[in-house]
Amino acid sequence: MTLWRQARNRDYTGVYVTNFNIFYRDWLGIQAVQWAAVIDDEYQKTMRRYKSETFKRFITVTRHIPIVIPTSGSLFRKDASSMFTVFKMVRPDIFTSYWKFVKRYAFVDDTGDMGKMVYGVRRVEELKELIDKYLAYVPRSVVADQLPEGRRMGTDVEMTPEQDRIYTELYEELLSITGNRVILSKTEMGKVLVLRQLLCCPRILDPSLGMGAGYESILDSLEEEPHCVIFVPFRPACEYIHRELTLKGFNAFILYGGIGHEEQTKRIKEFEECRGIIVCTIQYAESFDLVTCKTSHFLGYEYSLDINEQAEGRTQRAISPHDFVTWKYIRYANSLDEHYLEDLNQQSRDARKIMDRPEELIKALRRR
Repeated sequence: MTLWRQARNRDYTGVYVTNFNIFYRDWLGIQAVQWAAVIDDEYQKTMRRYKSETFKRFITVTRHIPIVIPTSGSLFRKDASSMFTVFKMVRPDIFTSYWKFVKRYAFVDDTGDMGKMVYGVRRVEELKELIDKYLAYVPRSVVADQLPEGRRMGTDVEMTPEQDRIYTELYEELLSITGNRVILSKTEMGKVLVLRQLLCCPRILDPSLGMGAGYESILDSLEEEPHCVIFVPFRPACEYIHRELTLKGFNAFILYGGIGHEEQTKRIKEFEECRGIIVCTIQYAESFDLVTCKTSHFLGYEYSLDINEQAEGRTQRAISPHDFVTWKYIRYANSLDEHYLEDLNQQSRDARKIMDRPEELIKALRRR
């Protein structure tokens, strides 16, 4: 707090850089400073939800600050409601009601006991006008010609007999017995999580189980293309996949939260030098480059399009030596994969509706 007391001294000027954790912890001290401007980089990491405590405190701190600049490479997530907080930060005097915004620009269904379900986008042209009026938005297509082409592909696989039995029992009865372990889900939400873990890597549920058909499919592809990235939604899957690949003689490296920047840099360098394999959680995949390889395998996925796209972007960089990169999503037949991957595709279509701009504008921006 000494730093913020120093910043209150009118004779002392300067730029203060902090992260969201320190902001959350010290927000009372930060609020007492008369700031000239505030920039919140990658605001979506902690302030996408209008009910988040970080967002509430940020609005309190910045209420009377003349210049507030939120920045992000991921404006849209899942549905139009995801954009409310950025408009609220930019013009709190105009965007005062979350539900008024949501009901105008998204579809809302009242599901009774489950509450309100928000999805999609509506009044597309009006929403695009709001974006153009209040946000400095650079369409992704402006820099598309500087990047390798990205190809998203589905890889269809059949469950192993073991996976199929457990999946069916969990889906129908919320319970399955494997060896000496009982796999149980008490709720529908919990069931979805357990089924996703089963499809990603059965050993998450029981170490005595096999690795699953998705892993085996990726393993087969490594004979032709051993230099790649494998993204998974669950941290334990990283450990199991890394162990199996290492036992088979591959140079494999793990990336996930907690390893530290120095160790991350070291592992990526070794991965590039030996043309190895990175196994990485999808949530962790941001702010680093993996450009020596051109193939990413997704053994599972996150619910939100922008999180998956962040992971895809690790290989699709301007410094890439490849003309195109491929993102291969494992897709289990007759499973919830079919629904959720279609939902991700719908999110992509909805995002394009409001984020795409006329070709004339794209050409003009490229000339700048």
